[in-house]
Amino acid sequence: MHSTGAATRDFDVEADRLLIRDVAAGSSDALGRLYDRHASTVFALARRVVQAIEDAEEVVQDVFSQVWRDAARYEPGRASVAGWIVMLTRARAIDRLRARQARP
Repeated sequence: MHSTGAATRDFDVEADRLLIRDVAAGSSDALGRLYDRHASTVFALARRVVQAIEDAEEVVQDVFSQVWRDAARYEPGRASVAGWIVMLTRARAIDRLRARQARP
């Protein structure tokens, strides 16, 4: 017997895969739907790393710009779409933090 939570997660994973496929094909609507699904998580993680709201907002923009550019490179065998987006967020947030610390 499947729990409702597991069924929902399976649906979410499949929905994300379809959206990333459509983003790779050039669908800005699909990117918007991915943004709606994941932007709050991206912002929360970025905010934890960089702390400043403005920097976190820029990280969100950077991450979804990278999703747009690199959707075709997404590899489902390596991570879920959500996991991939979180990895991108962590990398972009650390980059932003290092750049801010390097400024005098």
